[in-house]
Amino acid sequence: MANRRSVSISDPQVVVDLYVEHSNTIQQIADRFKCTPYAIRTILSKHNVQTRVDKLKAIKGNPENIRSIVDMYVNKKMSREEIGSLFNCSRSSIGNILDEASVQLRKPGTTFVYSLTSKSRLTEQEIIAMRTAGATLRSIASSAGVHPETIRGFLNRKGLRYSNPNRRAVSISMWS
Repeated sequence: MANRRSVSISDPQVVVDLYVEHSNTIQQIADRFKCTPYAIRTILSKHNVQTRVDKLKAIKGNPENIRSIVDMYVNKKMSREEIGSLFNCSRSSIGNILDEASVQLRKPGTTFVYSLTSKSRLTEQEIIAMRTAGATLRSIASSAGVHPETIRGFLNRKGLRYSNPNRRAVSISMWS
């Protein structure tokens, strides 16, 4: 690689902070410092920082973790994002673990809606009331800690159509 250099001794804590605190990838950090990913991995290793790949291997290597992930997804109806935040890994990593455990993944929008701030599930009535009161999908999703498409799918299944963020929800049965 042309114009790549070693990271100087004064850089290690910056590298650690970028990786741990700012969730930059090893490649992103290497590009920033114009060095190889190997150099960044070496710095992280010398500072006893466990890489995300190592964390994922540790999760997969423990059968109790796999059982917990499957239980959270299947029985507690938690989303892959919520489980990933508990295990400090990505949604797709949780999806891969569930796939390897032969768990059928739910379609987007079919999960129960959880509030990430209080860890209590929002009731269907609360979601419907917020929407019929004129709240936008984005504001409901923000309150619930989920993606707006999850809210849209839920409301569609309940017979509420979404037409315009500035309009109120209208029951489909009213149009029949």
